[in-house]
Amino acid sequence: MKCPKCGAEVPEGNWYCGKCGTEIRVVPEFEPEVETEIDASLSRVGEVVSMPTAQLPGLKGTGVREPVKLPVWLLPALGGAAVAVFFTLGGVLLFLRSNRSEPSQQPQSPVEISTTTGDVVAEPVQEPVADPPAAPVFSPADGTYEQPVTVRLMAPEGGAIYYTLGDETPSASSIRYKDPFVLEENGSYALSAICISPEGVSSEVIHASYEIAILTPSDPVVMEPSGSYDRATMIAVVAEEGCYIYYTTDGSDPSTESTRYTAPISMPYGHSVFRFVAADLDGNLSGIVEREYHLAYARLVSTEQARQKLMALLTQMDVLIDGNKQRGMDGFFDYVYDGDIEIGGSGEYYRFVETQILGDGRQIPTGLLYAVNTHDGSIHHLGYDSSGHYTLILMSDR
Repeated sequence: MKCPKCGAEVPEGNWYCGKCGTEIRVVPEFEPEVETEIDASLSRVGEVVSMPTAQLPGLKGTGVREPVKLPVWLLPALGGAAVAVFFTLGGVLLFLRSNRSEPSQQPQSPVEISTTTGDVVAEPVQEPVADPPAAPVFSPADGTYEQPVTVRLMAPEGGAIYYTLGDETPSASSIRYKDPFVLEENGSYALSAICISPEGVSSEVIHASYEIAILTPSDPVVMEPSGSYDRATMIAVVAEEGCYIYYTTDGSDPSTESTRYTAPISMPYGHSVFRFVAADLDGNLSGIVEREYHLAYARLVSTEQARQKLMALLTQMDVLIDGNKQRGMDGFFDYVYDGDIEIGGSGEYYRFVETQILGDGRQIPTGLLYAVNTHDGSIHHLGYDSSGHYTLILMSDR
C-alpha cells in the first residue's frame, strides 16, 4: 500500500505514512450494485426510525418522537459491517422506545394488525357459555294410581323450576314450582317442567303423565223420586255394603262431617232439597245424589170440622162441660178461627184462639192457642219458642 501524498510504501497494518506522516484511510472498492442496495436499505431504516411510536405496528405509547437523523456524509462510507451495526442499533432503539411507553391501567383485549393498512384491530372477547342445568325430576314417577297423588318436583343442581299442565311448553312465564300439589280427582294429567339456572340457561323439557283412578263407592239409591207429594211420605236411602250415607238439606255438598243417615226420613212439608253421598271405610266418597220434594197435603178437614173436633177433645179431657163451659169459670168459651198457618216440616194448620164470653157480652182472650192439621185433623197446643217460631204439642185424651 502506497501513501496517497508522497507515494512511499506503507506497511500493511499501519495507519500513517512513515515518510510524510499522512493519515491512511482505507476505502472499499466501489461496486455500484452494492451501494444502491445499501442506500435503499438505509432509506427504509430512516423511515422506520422517524415514524411516531403510535403508528409502529404492535407498539404501545403515545406522542410523536423526533426522527433519528443519519449524517449524510456517513452513508457512502458505510460498508457491510457498518450497515449491520446500524440495523442492530436501530432495533435496540425501537425496543427501548416501545418499552418506555406508559402501561395501560385496563386489561388489554386481544389485537391483531391489519396486513393491508397496518392498523391495530381489536378482536371481540368471547364470553364463556354456561352449561345447561340438569332437568327436574318428578316424584313419584308417572303412572296409574288408585289414590290421590302428591306430586313433587326436584332440581338436582338447583335453579328455579317451572311447569305446565297440558301440552304447553314451560318457560319462565309458566307456573313456578314452590310446594307439592295433589292430584285427587279421577282423570288423566299431563305435566311438563324445566329448570332455569341463575344464569338464565334452561334445561331440557321433562314430561310426566298421571292417571288417577280412585276406586269409589257406588252412588246411594234414594227410593223416593223428586216431585210433588200430597201426603206424609218417608224418604228411604240404601248404599252398598260397608258404606255409610250422609246428607244435607241446605244445598251444600255432603261429606263425612254431614248428618249421617240412620233411618228413613219424614218428608218435610213444603219445599225441600236433599243431597246424599255414600262413603266407604277409607273415607272415599261416591257421587252426590240430589232429590227435590214439594209436599202439600190435601185439605181433608174443613175449618168447622176442625173447630168441632177441638171442642170434642176438650170435652173428653174434662176441660169443657155442658158443651162450651169450663168448670168453675163464668160465662162460656168459644174457639175462634184465626186463619191458616204453615209450619215448616209439619204442614198446614187451622189456628184457633180461645175466648171467654162473659154474661155481659164482653169477650176476653184467655191466651190459649190451638192448631188443627188441615190434612189429618190432629190437634195441638200452639206456642212459640225463644226465636219466635211456632211450636206444636200434640193433644190427646189419653
